[in-house]
Amino acid sequence: WEIYNRPSLAHWTKGRMAGLGDAVHPVSPYAAYGMGMAIEDGYFLARALGGRDLADRAGIAEAFARYESERVAYVTHQVEFARKLGNQFHQAPAPVAWLRDMIFDNTKLLQRLITKDYLKDAEVMSMSLVELHTDPASSAPKSSAGVA
Repeated sequence: WEIYNRPSLAHWTKGRMAGLGDAVHPVSPYAAYGMGMAIEDGYFLARALGGRDLADRAGIAEAFARYESERVAYVTHQVEFARKLGNQFHQAPAPVAWLRDMIFDNTKLLQRLITKDYLKDAEVMSMSLVELHTDPASSAPKSSAGVA
């Protein structure tokens, strides 16, 4: 089937409305994390709005500005990476696809690309959310054993 890559919206919020996920940054299916990024958007939006008086328009505008500032650059990078994957894996002519498959099947290049362009960014973003790594019963961070 044909994949249409729509551009992300220039602004994800307006007035008292906020968008998230594919509504504001449609992701091609090639990297398989559109739903995950929508869930992340929901988390960041909820965190930005947390504790605010929802009748305070200035406070809402400030929360929305925080939400966009925390998400736009990261999400834009991931959307572009997904499109690159689509081009590399599904748009190549047969001889190029054969060579690409030979290289990916017999080297660690694909794993290095994924680690460099996706996993490292995702880990940095996740680790920046200190509240997810803190035990609510204490102020001590949770063990990060096994996290590389």
